[in-house]
Amino acid sequence: MLRLNSVLILLMLSVVVLGCSSLRFNTNVLEIGERKVRASKVEVYSQQFVFNREYTNVGNVSATYCHDAPLSQQDIKPIPSDDVLIKSLKAQVQSRGGNALVFHQCRRSNSGQCSVFIDCTGTGYSIDV
Repeated sequence: MLRLNSVLILLMLSVVVLGCSSLRFNTNVLEIGERKVRASKVEVYSQQFVFNREYTNVGNVSATYCHDAPLSQQDIKPIPSDDVLIKSLKAQVQSRGGNALVFHQCRRSNSGQCSVFIDCTGTGYSIDV
């Protein structure tokens, strides 16, 4: 009887393991982690600070957000702070080989299907600090 129970348990575990082997989990945890690491290697400087050093322009960067839910539902889908979008700008600069961001602005508006539209812009540089 004990042996039969052991065989049944082993059989059930095998079914569970085989049944779960084809499951996939889609997540952006690695993407968020990579963005944070990239952003941490870029500093925000004034245009004057950059121009007083040896620099290479790595291009303009932008990050946008569209809040497509009614504003009354922002507790369900929160609107990100400007800092979140600036981290995205910094990550873009680092991925282009830069280490400096000259932040221009974040503009908020409502546009088409967006109850809140945020557009942040800047320019990336590689500088000798």
